[in-house]
Amino acid sequence: KTAARNGFTYGTLGCPVVIGDGFIGNDDVRVDLPEGFILQEQYVASGIALADAMIALTHFKGHPVGTYGGSIKNIGVGCASKRGKYNLHLSRHPKYGFHMRPHYPERCKGKQCPTWETCEICCPEGAIKIAEDTINWNHDKCHGCFACLGVLHCGALELMPDWFEATTAGISDSAKAVVKTFAPGKVGFINLAIDIVPWCDCVTFSDRPIIPNMGVFASYDPVAMDTLCVKMAQDAEGVQGSAAEDHDVMDP
Repeated sequence: KTAARNGFTYGTLGCPVVIGDGFIGNDDVRVDLPEGFILQEQYVASGIALADAMIALTHFKGHPVGTYGGSIKNIGVGCASKRGKYNLHLSRHPKYGFHMRPHYPERCKGKQCPTWETCEICCPEGAIKIAEDTINWNHDKCHGCFACLGVLHCGALELMPDWFEATTAGISDSAKAVVKTFAPGKVGFINLAIDIVPWCDCVTFSDRPIIPNMGVFASYDPVAMDTLCVKMAQDAEGVQGSAAEDHDVMDP
């Protein structure tokens, strides 16, 4: 429905718009991944897994978790079903899962904080309860949905050490699982390295590009292509007035 509201329909595009994992995200194919670095199985959207071939069209940009968003991230996350996305974000991983986060209840002001009600109601599992002067968190109830991530700003719940590194490995594993559903040579990749903003396209805002446009890249090898894009991005000068200037990384 979101796609249709934004004008992406058969009538405007001249081709079908298919939501790969179904209307509510539970239509998928399980892929064994014994060669995975951190994932041993993954769940790929059936609309992708059952296709004969695929061309992955990606907007190359920054990303808050994967550092950059290129072809590997695009298929690794975008082609996974709902539980596949849950899997690659390591939501209940025994070491990196969100239920294993460091907990510092003394940092919470409790109901003295003006936003305490938001913190309490953000968890759909009811794992967070705000007391008069602290926060009570039941980690056994935590399903790792990320709902509290942008709400709790006091530091009472922090991310696990090495979570970013582990999750980027999970994204790459997921991309491998997606490619495994196709015959060799049946997946092509295109990176549009234009309007290279600091954050992913999934955030609710935009920003000024941090480097100049680099062009369009195409390959059958997403690792080689993403590597080239990252290298050229590192060699580029920053754009004035962008986040590159804010973070003092204007030089190549």
